Amino acid sequence: MRAAIRHAEFLASDDPNCVWVNLGVGPVGEDGSELFDIFVCTPEWLAGDIERNGPRSGWATLVVPRIDADEVLSEIESQFARLSADSWSELATRLSRIAIWEFDGYADRAP
Repeated sequence: MRAAIRHAEFLASDDPNCVWVNLGVGPVGEDGSELFDIFVCTPEWLAGDIERNGPRSGWATLVVPRIDADEVLSEIESQFARLSADSWSELATRLSRIAIWEFDGYADRAP
């Protein structure tokens, strides 16, 4: 099983050097999608943020030379295309190492 990006929304930002990207992602050949988010920034933005706020971790962060929607989406698609799994749950868990999955950490708490 592989993932397909069904929609991508670049959320408005006051800074042209960083943006959150909201993705609807689902299994290839099947209906439906789940949400994944990834923070995209330039090296200049990252350097300034570290200068102001100190070290930061890099989970769900993509650093690119410039914020260009087509290039960013192409890179995310390329990273997602490297992953496959036998089930959607397993694939979504793998995708969540790249982007924040809406169900990350979710546990079924049925009685």
